[in-house]
Amino acid sequence: TYAAAAPILTIQDGPADITITSPGQGEVTGEDVQFGRELAEAVTRYVAELERLAAKESAAATAADESAERAA
Repeated sequence: TYAAAAPILTIQDGPADITITSPGQGEVTGEDVQFGRELAEAVTRYVAELERLAAKESAAATAADESAERAA
């Protein structure tokens, strides 16, 4: 980031390359702050869903391993 400019958020993941910043010339408005808060809330929900799915898949893998061990 630059001291006299709005912050820049960059996300790079595989083919996705996303950059988010304020559309003004370094100005940051209340709307920009609200958008940042909404973005943070969306990221929080996204991470929670990833964690839920990862835990579910991990539990299923553990159950499958235990079942295979009992069959052996």
